Amino acid sequence: MIFGYFESNLKKVIKENSGFTLFELLVGLGVGAMFMVALVSLFTILTRSYTTQTTSANVQQAARVSLDYMTQNIRMAGFDPRRNAGAGIIEATPTRISFLLDRDSSGEIDDSEEDMAYVYDSADQEIEEVLDASTDAPVKQPFLDHVTDLSFAYLDSNGDDLGEDPDLNLIKTVDIFVTVERRSGREKRPVRRTYSARVICRNLGL
Repeated sequence: MIFGYFESNLKKVIKENSGFTLFELLVGLGVGAMFMVALVSLFTILTRSYTTQTTSANVQQAARVSLDYMTQNIRMAGFDPRRNAGAGIIEATPTRISFLLDRDSSGEIDDSEEDMAYVYDSADQEIEEVLDASTDAPVKQPFLDHVTDLSFAYLDSNGDDLGEDPDLNLIKTVDIFVTVERRSGREKRPVRRTYSARVICRNLGL
């Protein structure tokens, strides 16, 4: 009687602790695999988003700094306090602007940074800054890379567009449009941004 009681309880304990069945193991493995796939997908999406945002921030910072510097120099075009240096815009095309300014108020154009140009090099996809631009030995230097488009538009005192071959004496405002594109992540997805600036050249025509 007592032996039968203990035998019955032993069988019950063994049954309760017999482990998982094969079906339960397969279901558990399947759920775990689905969780891992979802986790990896989420990590990939977050990494891709972070990479894209980082690339976008880098593009914006480089483009904005370069555009601000270019704007400051073009705004100085025609600066000629002594009125005898011949300062002003000397070339204006959709992809190039050349100008003179008497930066040191010496009365003449006698410094490389007083004879400047900005030009788009489509082959290398970059903007070049050119010093001593109107001389026989211009000095070209990379200014902003990964540029897919640069265009200048020239306006008169009324804000009217002067076209692609403007009268240099009528230019009062210069609009600048820059498009920068960089590749992001392993998939090399393009991150493209376009920036613009309007430069009122207060020294022109004085």
